[in-house]
Amino acid sequence: MGLIEQTAAAGAMLAVHAEDDDTVMYSYKKLQHEGQIGIEYMHHPHNNLSENLSFQMAITLAPM
Repeated sequence: MGLIEQTAAAGAMLAVHAEDDDTVMYSYKKLQHEGQIGIEYMHHPHNNLSENLSFQMAITLAPM
């Protein structure tokens, strides 16, 4: 029984934090290298690519 089925059987809700850590950290280091370290740049690493990779992984692993 996969994680989603186990969660449903328990009457619980599954929450996925949708960010790929490697992508986020790469983006942070790139910004730091470019000197863009202010708070106004912090939304850039937390982007659609990071979210898409994370959700794709969750969907792929869910049946296991």
